[in-house]
Amino acid sequence: MTTAPKTPELALDADAVGIRSSAWLGASGMVIAWKTPKTLFDTLDAEFGFTRDVCASDWNYQCANYWTVEDDGLAQEWDGVCWCNPPFDATKGKWTEKAWESAQRGCTVVVLLAVNATEDTEWWHRYATRSSEIRYMRGRPNFIGGDGGKVAMRCVLLVMRPGCQGPPLVRSVDKHGQAYAPNEKGQR
Repeated sequence: MTTAPKTPELALDADAVGIRSSAWLGASGMVIAWKTPKTLFDTLDAEFGFTRDVCASDWNYQCANYWTVEDDGLAQEWDGVCWCNPPFDATKGKWTEKAWESAQRGCTVVVLLAVNATEDTEWWHRYATRSSEIRYMRGRPNFIGGDGGKVAMRCVLLVMRPGCQGPPLVRSVDKHGQAYAPNEKGQR
């Protein structure tokens, strides 16, 4: 387990923080690890009170207690209230499975997923559809890379509360995690 220093500083140089290591690069050589936008995380943290970031690095962690790729969050026993922003790659199904299994053991987990071609996968139907909530995001949050670059991704939040079995409550939220309620004209 890694514990954050008292005054964390976000290093933006990718090589200095190890973002160019194979652990954070996809098969194409593209960066797959990104920092969650602060406004989005803060909104969700105010609601859930996260105790651990289960899928982080020394430059993109969101909680004082976090596991890095070297700690292998998938091999750890999750407890408390966990935040999970997995790499934007094919492993997101494994992270979703681990989140659901952890919820069955009494943990609350919120998973932030990039959803390009996700909803038709076996793991989506096996685990996401058995979560407590699926929160579709209207708008695309801007994630921050280790080199300071940004990428806007279409995302969904899965909320897995202890013992969840589905079917999930489906809600809409904006890219900052706030409930989205359109007015009569379909505008916010």
